[in-house]
Amino acid sequence: MRTMLTWLHISDIHFNKKTGWRDGVATDSLIHYLFNLFKADKMLIPDLIFCTGDISFGETGSDPLADQYQTAKKFFDELLAVCGNDSTPMDKERLFVVPGNHDINRKNVNEDAQETLTSWATDPAKHVEKINQRFEDRSVAHMDAFRRLDEYAKFVRSYLPHQDDINGRHCFTKIVTIDGLRVGIAGFNSAWSCIGPEDDRSLWLAAEWQFNSAKIGLKEAHVRIGLMHHPIDWLNQSERELSNRRISTDFDFWLHGHSHSTWVLPAQSNITIAAGAVGAETSDEFGVNLVKIDLQNHSGSVYLHKRKSGGTSWTSESVEEHASEGVWPLENLPSRLRKAALLSPPAVPAEKTNNRIPRLFGRQILLKAASEKLSSKPFLLVYGLRGNGKTSLIKELAKCAPLAGKEPIPLFTVTPSTTADELFRQLAAPLGETAEYPKSPHGDIAMIAEEIKRRYPNPRPAWVWIDRAHHMLTSDGFKDPLIRNLVLGMHAALGEQWHWILELRERPPKWLIGSHYSECEVPGLDKGSLSECLVDAAPDGRKTDWTYTGDQLKSIYQWLGGGQGNQAHPQAIQLLIAVADGCGQTPMAVLQRHRGTLEEEIESKLLGDLYYNVLSADSAPCRPPIPIHLGHLFRFKPATYSD
Repeated sequence: MRTMLTWLHISDIHFNKKTGWRDGVATDSLIHYLFNLFKADKMLIPDLIFCTGDISFGETGSDPLADQYQTAKKFFDELLAVCGNDSTPMDKERLFVVPGNHDINRKNVNEDAQETLTSWATDPAKHVEKINQRFEDRSVAHMDAFRRLDEYAKFVRSYLPHQDDINGRHCFTKIVTIDGLRVGIAGFNSAWSCIGPEDDRSLWLAAEWQFNSAKIGLKEAHVRIGLMHHPIDWLNQSERELSNRRISTDFDFWLHGHSHSTWVLPAQSNITIAAGAVGAETSDEFGVNLVKIDLQNHSGSVYLHKRKSGGTSWTSESVEEHASEGVWPLENLPSRLRKAALLSPPAVPAEKTNNRIPRLFGRQILLKAASEKLSSKPFLLVYGLRGNGKTSLIKELAKCAPLAGKEPIPLFTVTPSTTADELFRQLAAPLGETAEYPKSPHGDIAMIAEEIKRRYPNPRPAWVWIDRAHHMLTSDGFKDPLIRNLVLGMHAALGEQWHWILELRERPPKWLIGSHYSECEVPGLDKGSLSECLVDAAPDGRKTDWTYTGDQLKSIYQWLGGGQGNQAHPQAIQLLIAVADGCGQTPMAVLQRHRGTLEEEIESKLLGDLYYNVLSADSAPCRPPIPIHLGHLFRFKPATYSD
């Protein structure tokens, strides 16, 4: 999984025909400056672009908002071009925007209703629940308030449809997967109650609704980034207090504009980054930034850039005591990201292992059956509880017919927000596609099949592995009909040349892919396989100590989840082996130290042992383990199709 992430943050462009003679130099020179910057240092080319509002100047008699957004499209096209690679522009699906106070049409504001909103903001505690409920219900009053953003909505719908909010609230959540790294982006609408100077400390956000929606939408993200035009202190007191709490718990980075002032505010739980303006009047207002984070080393940098009013170019911007050379160092990323590094326990150091190649125990019959199923039907749906060895089984299956010899398409992990275009990009290379950001064919199954055959007459034989496929499903089948049509359309075009493995947590719904698929449930290990696994993993000369039968084997089996219809959990078995080997103990001795621990908690205890007593630099064998609360990683609770 990628550990480096870079983004460009701009704000407050204010496209306006009246001031185009002045501001056009700022936007043109920014494009030229970034082109030279990325040419000199390709490591600064961003993965994402964020614009935190005030794209336009606002409705004027001589320059309608619609015309301002046409100018914006041309600018963003140029920006995407310089942020691309090898003459290929960055995909527009990597660009995200939010509305600002200049993006509203004041002619569409109901003055009486606006006066009520402003009045309510003087005593917000009495009205905050009503505001959130109306936001949820999309009441007549709220939909009327949203009309001020009609032109902005048309711009987003036509130019950035990946973030279009079909429900009309003009906020969004999106997870972008970049080389396995899931970047969660939430765009907040702080402009729906804007009107003028009286907005300061009076704005309504419907904060609880928007933060709750973002939390649900981004729960599978590795990194969470929030975008909003206004600084939090522009909200009324009730909304401000809730927003500050939720930013600290729900987001790693919080980006905003509006203040026309560049600043970085690092905190233990999150980092707030304010962008200056692209279109401004005075030198101290200009500013854009590039943010580069290194998850591996828990650090990062904010590269600051400015422009002098009346000047013809942008330069790096120094900030006294913080960014003397134009680079504001982030010495520590938010604490949640630091803890995220523990989600995948580090590999046990080589000197503490037996250097054996892992074997697949108790799966021979299952492996043979799965291979036969794939030979008869092109889709195999592999399901079972987390940690039960689905991945290991699929890796072994890749060595067998009919997958052996076919081109493997890199493992693709889907999320609830994965689109047909994102999925298609992962599949396109073996078809013969050469574009960096190809678009999925659209239409019904027959139309897609015909398009695949026409565009790709010489596809290479391949097999597809989609992880967490349950995120694409509901109890009735595929959540997104576009993905369903894409998958079935490709099958209709490619037939037996391609095979598909969908890995998921629980049994799939019936008739998911018609009659083209088979199912393969991966259970835990039975007692015999558990015994064989422990003996094989025993350190040299200690096989007798690691051999268990009778009541001892039964106890270990039960501790690791066996019994009452369940079987031993493979992930827990591997943790037990690693801890016993690292501490120089037997598996039974390790488990006896946790006597009385409930079965569903044993993995978190073993994980604590592994991290503190085996992997840490100052670990001492057999010292009392320090509790570690990561049990949620391996709980025996299957995912549901609604998550």
